[in-house]
Formats: sequence, C-alpha cells, structure tokens
Amino acid sequence: MKFSSRETMEMPIEAAFALLSDFSDVEERLQRRGAHIARTDDLTGPCRGMTWCAEFALHGRQRAVDVTLSIFDPTKQMRFDLASDGLEGEADLRLAAITEAQTQLTLEIELRPRTIAARILMKSLKLAKTQLDQRLQDRVAGYIREIEARYHDTG
Repeated sequence: MKFSSRETMEMPIEAAFALLSDFSDVEERLQRRGAHIARTDDLTGPCRGMTWCAEFALHGRQRAVDVTLSIFDPTKQMRFDLASDGLEGEADLRLAAITEAQTQLTLEIELRPRTIAARILMKSLKLAKTQLDQRLQDRVAGYIREIEARYHDTG
C-alpha cells in the first residue's frame, strides 16, 4: 500500500534539506505526539546508517517499528527503511528545486505485509485509505509550515 504527499516549501533546497534532516527536532516532535523514539546507533551527525526504534499507538495497539536511514543524499533524497513484526516498507523523501527560493518536497510511503495479521491490518488501512491520505497530507503540510516559519525567523 502506498501513501504520498507533495508540498511546495518557500525556502532554498539547501535550507529545506538541513531542516528536514534535523533528526533531533523530528524526534522531539514525534515524542510530543505520543511516540517513543530511541536512537539505536552510535553515529554522529545525519548520515546513512542511522537507526531508531519507534513505538506508537495505531488502531488501539502499541506498535514498534525499526527505522534505518538507508539513503542520505544531501539536498536530494532521504530513504528510511521500516520494519516491524508484520510490516516492512520504505519512506522516501525527495526534494527538487523549483526556483532558488522554492523547493518541492515529495514524500512516498510504501508498506507491505509479511504476516497474516499484517495482511488483516492492511485491509483495514485500505478501507480508510482516503482518510489516511488526507491525514498524511495535512500533517506534512503542517510540518512544512512550521519549518518554513523557523527558516524565516532565523533567515
């Protein structure tokens, strides 16, 4: 199952990538939303190979996901490999310069079931796909507006 979102950011591509790859800020934001995030590597600075364990509530159950930053191509792309007990997938974040002051962000998330229980979960997600797509779009748009504000406040 695939989910995607596309947003235009009012900032240069270099600044957009720097803010999006501020993983400590992302971790804090997710924790404020109720997720538990723990780094599971010894790497410093944003780079390929970083790993996290994330726990959050979904459909009334606690879920755990291992996340690995598998592609880190500054100003262009980040890909996160996702693995849980029954699901695997990728979250692919790509940036493209529209103008010197505008950047387009494309986020694509693909999830695949590995177990029967995960297949059942995917069926319920498919039934709610329109609402989930809208929630993803709203969350991405809200996050982009927040980092645009940070950029313009400090820029």
